[in-house]
Amino acid sequence: MRKKLVPIFVIAVLMLALLTGCIRTELGITLNNDGSGSVGAVVMINKQLYEMLKSEGDPFEGKITFTEKIDGEDYIGCKETSVYKSADELTAALLKYRFSDEDSEYIFKTVDIRKEGTELIFMAEINTQEAEPDDDDDDSFSFGGTNPNDMFKLNITVTMPGEVKSHTAGTLEGKTVTWDIQDLTVSNKIEVVSETGEKDNTSIVVIIIIVLIVVLVILLIVQKCRKQKA
Repeated sequence: MRKKLVPIFVIAVLMLALLTGCIRTELGITLNNDGSGSVGAVVMINKQLYEMLKSEGDPFEGKITFTEKIDGEDYIGCKETSVYKSADELTAALLKYRFSDEDSEYIFKTVDIRKEGTELIFMAEINTQEAEPDDDDDDSFSFGGTNPNDMFKLNITVTMPGEVKSHTAGTLEGKTVTWDIQDLTVSNKIEVVSETGEKDNTSIVVIIIIVLIVVLVILLIVQKCRKQKA
């Protein structure tokens, strides 16, 4: 599946550069206890920009759209949800999500999903965006002098399978941590650690073993007593 969220045409960007948050991207990541999971990607385009883009080709062609008012402005949005069967598959998919078209920068620079004992760890670093080109930094992304923070708004939520034990700056509600990325021109790293949600059966196994040993000892004692009586 192509992870091109929204195609952007340079002329439209230049004409609407003064619009704050022309494009709003929300990624909702839900993890299972083995690191597999799903991603719900919501992209909302300022209605004025959306109408201009439609003149070149509807960016949401063939998809179900919705309208939402944010800060007094109308936005046209679209949501897509994809399911991934393993942590590696989910990681690879997240690394392919972009802010806009196939020529734009990826959202994530790194993604790490791993299980350590009864804990599940999600770590990611968001690519730093720059207004001016920087030939010495391949991780930068230029909008021809336009401030990325004026063009894009990014919101990321991660829902863990078990109780959250720790997380970087963000809002925790239940098992979900939300990050509202305010500045895309600085380094943003997100991390959350939770229980996997799996039951620890170690104590149960130990009890069963002890019970079996006790029963075996009793049987041996009974058998010995019978032999002595005989």
